[in-house]
Amino acid sequence: FPLDEEESDENKPLYPGARLTLASSMLLIITFVIRHGLTGAALTDLLILLELHCISPNLCRKSVDLFNKFFRKLRAPIECHYYCNYKKCKSYLGRTKLEVCPNCHGSLTGKEKIMYFVVVPILYQLQNLFQDKKFCESVKSYRQTRKKQVDDNIEDVMDGQLYKKHFGEDHFFRSGAKNKNKELHISLQINTDGVSLFRSSSFSVWPVYIVVNELHPLIRYACIFYDNCSK
Repeated sequence: FPLDEEESDENKPLYPGARLTLASSMLLIITFVIRHGLTGAALTDLLILLELHCISPNLCRKSVDLFNKFFRKLRAPIECHYYCNYKKCKSYLGRTKLEVCPNCHGSLTGKEKIMYFVVVPILYQLQNLFQDKKFCESVKSYRQTRKKQVDDNIEDVMDGQLYKKHFGEDHFFRSGAKNKNKELHISLQINTDGVSLFRSSSFSVWPVYIVVNELHPLIRYACIFYDNCSK
């Protein structure tokens, strides 16, 4: 799904043929930094080391300034949400990193006692999409031009009973006739799966992928929302 503005580097491969995009690489790096409590000097060395392991040219951020600039310029801000990792607690702690859990009063100073979600707020991502005319046009055109190959087949999520129950044949969610000319309704498909960073590591991330169902299938999965990744 092309945006009106020039495509940023976020969704480009880190280097030609790379399995990771720049955004994925940066998210993994910041997760590593938070988990191990790296100092600024350690982060500087890590960025240089990672860049040396990649073929040139590449999109690696080789300095802390460039690393920080990447996150400042993201269309959606990144947030860390913490929770207590004691087995009998698991309380959500919010966005402030605490030293003591207010629920179980356990110490959270150990690396394994406090866990977190790295969150890219879905609201900001949706707002940016709805501000883009091409996105809105794509949603409208697919609903209006889509043709089924076999009437009785379920060929898309829109053919399902649950979708029809809530959105109806006109793809509007409980909206009056007067509002249909100025409103655009979408539904979201949410999936998650654990991803091990290394085969021998117990550390994994759980990205939550969110897809807009009303986009054409050819562009529906071209760009996805990353709602959060948890350790």
